[in-house]
Amino acid sequence: MSKSDTSEATTSHSMGFLTRPSSVPGRVSVILFIIAIVLIALNASVIDSLSLNGAVSSGVAIAFGIMVGICVLATGISGLIAIIFKRERSWVVFVATVVPLVVLGNEILQLLFFISGE
Repeated sequence: MSKSDTSEATTSHSMGFLTRPSSVPGRVSVILFIIAIVLIALNASVIDSLSLNGAVSSGVAIAFGIMVGICVLATGISGLIAIIFKRERSWVVFVATVVPLVVLGNEILQLLFFISGE
C-alpha cells in the first residue's frame, strides 16, 4: 500500500456518517449543542423556579433566555457551515444542526401566530 493509498483510506473513513466530527466547525457545533442543552436544563430547573419565587428578577431570566437563544443559534449556524462548506457527514453534527433549526422554526411560527392574532 503506497502513501497515497493510506491517505485516501483514512480520509474516506474519517468522513463517514457514524464517525466523530472531523472539521473544526463540526466540533464547535457539537460543543455548542452540549452547552445549549446544559443551559436549557439550567433554565428550566433553576432560573424559572427562582424567578417564580421572586429570588431572581425577570430581567435576569430574560437575559439568560437570550443567552440560551444565542447559543442555540450559533449551534445551528456552525453546524450548517460544517455540513455545507466543510462537507461534514457525522451524525452528531446533523443532530446538532437539525434540532436547533427545528426549535428556531417553531419559535418563528409561534411569533407569526402571535402577530396574526390566532
